[in-house]
Amino acid sequence: MRYRKEIDGLRAIAVVPVILFHAGFDVFSGGFVGVDIFFVISGYLITSIIHTQTKAGKFKLKIFYLRRIRRIFPALFLVLITTSVASLFFLYPNSAYEYSQSLLSVLFFSSNVYFWRTGDYFATAWIQTSSATVDLKAWISSAMASAGVLHPSVFLGRLFINAATSLSHVWLALLRSLPFGMY
Repeated sequence: MRYRKEIDGLRAIAVVPVILFHAGFDVFSGGFVGVDIFFVISGYLITSIIHTQTKAGKFKLKIFYLRRIRRIFPALFLVLITTSVASLFFLYPNSAYEYSQSLLSVLFFSSNVYFWRTGDYFATAWIQTSSATVDLKAWISSAMASAGVLHPSVFLGRLFINAATSLSHVWLALLRSLPFGMY
């Protein structure tokens, strides 16, 4: 797939309201919509890559996952290492324990479930007082990882079964959105 600068522009537009919401601008209280837009764009890109490469007979699931890992892991681990070192100096024992639990959930790409079960992502007060605030932002990586594992399998399965009915598209959309529904 060729590079499309307009997609990067849409990503930037989607991220701005989220950043402004977290910066405390009340006018952007609906900034979370940007996250949904970002998910849709990512789903489109992933589907386009899989579809184009499958049509050309060049799609390899292992290579697909390796590229995703090379793209996501360096930044993720930089943030986790930096925040973990900082937590040693700035967190009290109870907060450090809470942070370590969230850190484990991020490492196992289950933070979308962890934060769904332990707090309210949309509750601004919880976000600002939680020692796990930095890791809270990593739930999107977990949701994307869940979808990244599920989506190619469902998409390829649909191609191989030759189920090109509208019902298969509905099932694909439902399965694709399942991990995101947990935030």
